[in-house]
Amino acid sequence: MVSELAVLLLLQILEWEEGQGGDQCGGPRLASFQGRPKDRTPKAWVKVALGYSPPFDRHDWVVDRCGRQIRYVIDFYSGRTPVPPSTPGVSTNPLHSASYVPSFYLDVRPAVDDFEGVRMRAERLARDWLSWGNKSVRD
Repeated sequence: MVSELAVLLLLQILEWEEGQGGDQCGGPRLASFQGRPKDRTPKAWVKVALGYSPPFDRHDWVVDRCGRQIRYVIDFYSGRTPVPPSTPGVSTNPLHSASYVPSFYLDVRPAVDDFEGVRMRAERLARDWLSWGNKSVRD
């Protein structure tokens, strides 16, 4: 399970790094990472204030992109697990099911502690907004 999460996290960071110039020096490389389970990101604080469940973990990963350090923040959230139909005398707790598979959601994004992180998030927001608008026009 941990290796699948690491791969998913890495793929999401590589998606953010695509087209940012790291390919000129062999690709972005992980410089460091730190688990910070007791520290909430500002986004997590807002989501909790709006009534969402808090993340169960947080990591900060620093990626080296051709000598430039880019910090990413990652919030780990528990996903929803389908509850099996109720049968008299049988537990409906999904943890008791033989087919139980934990579900996770990773919120991966560049930190906004410098202009590069702000620029990357703004570009992603604009791209997502424009592609959403194009989908609604086509459909």
